[in-house]
Amino acid sequence: MGASRQQLSRFTAVFAGGTLFSRVSGLVRDVVWFATIPTASIGPFIVAFKFPNMLRDLIGEGASNAAFVPVFSESLEKDSSEAYRELVAGAMGAMLILLALLTLAGVI
Repeated sequence: MGASRQQLSRFTAVFAGGTLFSRVSGLVRDVVWFATIPTASIGPFIVAFKFPNMLRDLIGEGASNAAFVPVFSESLEKDSSEAYRELVAGAMGAMLILLALLTLAGVI
């Protein structure tokens, strides 16, 4: 098994383990909520989290991955490492500004 294949296997295992941990901890959270908090209080809380969860699904797990991964992969293959770093820094800066604006809007 080559070094890059071994590295890919390790990254895949870490990603799968993180996903499994996230799902199990979410299940534990829900079980604790429903066991300790009255049902009448949980309903509004769940409704309030629909929008942030939708944004997480869209931004973190959906369309943004489909949009950014091919662009980053192509840049990594074709451009210099400096151009790739500039692309990543620009994208991260734009996301940080967007996140700050969304956070500010949520607080206000």
